Amino acid sequence: MPDVTRTLAFDADPRYAPGPPRKPPMSKLAIAGTIGAVVISIGLVLSLLTLSFGGKPVSQSKGNLPGVIEDQGPPPSAVASEPGVPVPTDEAETPSPTPTRPDAEGDAAVEGQVIKLVNNERRKRGDCEPVDPDDSLAEAARVHSADMAAGKFLNHKGSDGSDADQRMQAAGYDDPLSENVARGFTSAKDVVKAWMGRKEQRNHILDCDARSIGVSVVVADDGTPYWTQNFGA
Repeated sequence: MPDVTRTLAFDADPRYAPGPPRKPPMSKLAIAGTIGAVVISIGLVLSLLTLSFGGKPVSQSKGNLPGVIEDQGPPPSAVASEPGVPVPTDEAETPSPTPTRPDAEGDAAVEGQVIKLVNNERRKRGDCEPVDPDDSLAEAARVHSADMAAGKFLNHKGSDGSDADQRMQAAGYDDPLSENVARGFTSAKDVVKAWMGRKEQRNHILDCDARSIGVSVVVADDGTPYWTQNFGA
């Protein structure tokens, strides 16, 4: 009969207990992969820390904030405002007797792109004829864009208190219809997209009564583009 006491003591003695199975050594390729993963992880962490504490968010990279307006308030203040922020209308100063008209040539190529995009939107509607460029409407738009760029305001009212209809008639167009204005947008595509995203401006663009159009963009001395779009019946 075997000695049970001796057998149990042997099994319980740590000097004779079998250890855990040994893992095979890592290959050089596996070691390199592990080191690479650690390096990449450290790089990602450092990038996140840089964006959090020292980087500039992409959404704030543009100096000029775009803006569009729908209402026609009182004449804007002559005091310059931050680009993209509508001028407060409850503290408007007395407007100057005539609009400020700096030398402004506009950008005929970009203005033509706006007209093309407008007609594309009207074509999508299916029952509106395209609008034709009109020199008088373009002149009225140029006057207002230059005025807004000089005073750095965004409003349908000019610095002389004039409204859109008065400016179009003064330029020689007898049947004015509507006006869209905006600032800060840096391309024809972006400004038309913004106007189409607002109910009132979209209605102006898709108004089948509109037969003619005039567009102007004038860049202020701080680099902010000011846009005016006039429609005539």
